[in-house]
Amino acid sequence: MNIPKTIRIVGALTLLAVAAQADWFPGDPYKMHYPQMPDPDGWDVKVDGPNVVADDFKCTEDGLITEVHFWGSWIDDIVGNMDLVHLSIHTDDRTGDYSKPGLLLWDINLDTSNFALREWGPYDPDRRQGFYDPWPTDPLIASQNHGQTWQVNLKIPESMAFEQKEGEIYWLDIHVVSDWVVGQQAPQFGWKTSLDHFEDDAVYEDQQYEWQELIDPLSGVSMDMAFVIVPEPNVIVMILMTGGGFIFVHRRFLI
Repeated sequence: MNIPKTIRIVGALTLLAVAAQADWFPGDPYKMHYPQMPDPDGWDVKVDGPNVVADDFKCTEDGLITEVHFWGSWIDDIVGNMDLVHLSIHTDDRTGDYSKPGLLLWDINLDTSNFALREWGPYDPDRRQGFYDPWPTDPLIASQNHGQTWQVNLKIPESMAFEQKEGEIYWLDIHVVSDWVVGQQAPQFGWKTSLDHFEDDAVYEDQQYEWQELIDPLSGVSMDMAFVIVPEPNVIVMILMTGGGFIFVHRRFLI
């Protein structure tokens, strides 16, 4: 079948837009105070197993949260099988000595059909990144532990998405479930810290299910986490100049 050139061009551009939607790159749109980018010399705070870590963000645009990206690493660069990512969003509780997640507003479990991992940046042979598990009675502090960073790309069905309000401060908490890899140690994945600080420190949930501040175990500096929330791609309009007119291409973000 002879497909007109204009339709072929539109179809190719639409496919490229859909394919690119899974990843996020610096310069792409976002709808939070600003993207909190991963610190290449920072820590990865364990969010596997019972561990939960949370950080606050300010909404800058009304609408559904259908796409979240965060950065992390595997301890010792031993890659496991991530089976599930749990997200929840809370109000901003400013009582006490520091702010923390308050009332639970929304939560969801995402399986492998709704998220993907990709390597972020080159592998660092000097293994400058540390892995930190604050949860045990005797915390795990492993500096110079690993050299790879991963971007975790999460897609949330619109029917299950949280609707945020511009100007509100929320808390996003993350916890993952990873499976064993045959012949390897139990997998441990950590959420990476960021040099981009906003409001109060990130927090983790202790054994008593209370929120504790996240502080660098060696320097004592406040920790914030690496993540970005982007506008929902419900409808993207691409305007193409073809001959004497315009072509508008609409696409839905498919899960």
